[in-house]
Amino acid sequence: MKDEQEGIGFGENVFTRKRFLRRWREISPELQQTVRGKIALLLEDRGHPSLKAHRLRKVRGIWECYVNNTHRLLYKFKGKKLMLFDLGGHKVVDRCHLRNFSTGPL
Repeated sequence: MKDEQEGIGFGENVFTRKRFLRRWREISPELQQTVRGKIALLLEDRGHPSLKAHRLRKVRGIWECYVNNTHRLLYKFKGKKLMLFDLGGHKVVDRCHLRNFSTGPL
């Protein structure tokens, strides 16, 4: 998975799960650029108001932030390391409690 991540270039403190990588490949270059900006903002200031970041109630340790009006990013921080779990419409949030969410170590 590391080789796949290198082409994306999020930085050494950002890690991805397979589901996120699949979604990443499906979105437009314009939306990819927006996601990059949100990831950079998360790394700089996780509490920035434009992220509307909040912890999910049904899945321990997973957070959600807004990419735009229609897309959400599911993630987890451990120290300065950021794990990206999923990306997509609000359905990714609605369905995340139905999945076997292995947050695992970063």
